[in-house]
Amino acid sequence: MYRYTKLIDRYGNEFEVFVEKRDGAMYFTHGWSEIRNCYVDAE
Repeated sequence: MYRYTKLIDRYGNEFEVFVEKRDGAMYFTHGWSEIRNCYVDAE
């Protein structure tokens, strides 16, 4: 079963990611890896 959820960061940015439920556990699938492209590491 796939569903999507919206994640909102502290700045109000919204990200839609797909969530998959397997064996009673929830996993992020599509969209999750793209979030890191939205933030720049200051180091």
